[in-house]
Amino acid sequence: MTTELSKTEPILDFLLISNFNLSNLAALLSKDEESPMIRAVTAPFGQVMQVLLEPASDLWSKGIQGVVVWTSPESVSPGYRRLLESEEAEPEELMHEVDEFCGSIKAIPGHVNYIFVPSWVVGPFEKRIGSGGLLRGLPASSGQTCSRRCSG
Repeated sequence: MTTELSKTEPILDFLLISNFNLSNLAALLSKDEESPMIRAVTAPFGQVMQVLLEPASDLWSKGIQGVVVWTSPESVSPGYRRLLESEEAEPEELMHEVDEFCGSIKAIPGHVNYIFVPSWVVGPFEKRIGSGGLLRGLPASSGQTCSRRCSG
């Protein structure tokens, strides 16, 4: 979905990538009349890794100046999904999956100047395993872990 803007001010073209539908966010960003002006385009939802790992895709045209990569941790990490389903997963497996996701973020084409990755948090209605965290040996905040691993 693309929403056109009729302002003379420069417009930033953003690609929104997610494992869920971001069409409403794209419309809100594109209709906002405050500076900076943004024209948001959504990638097919649920195709996060496919889009990130295909820099030659038309979605990554030279006009794209920014990207929002908004996922839920269970969509990126099969191990994390198993934990939410009260199954077992090894900390090393989870860290490897986070490293793979961070590698895909680092592979975003170089002409993209703005990259936003909303933090991962455990939702208020999701089951927690143990006290304070999801698995012994892992930080309670997977968002902090992903942020540190992606920035290096």
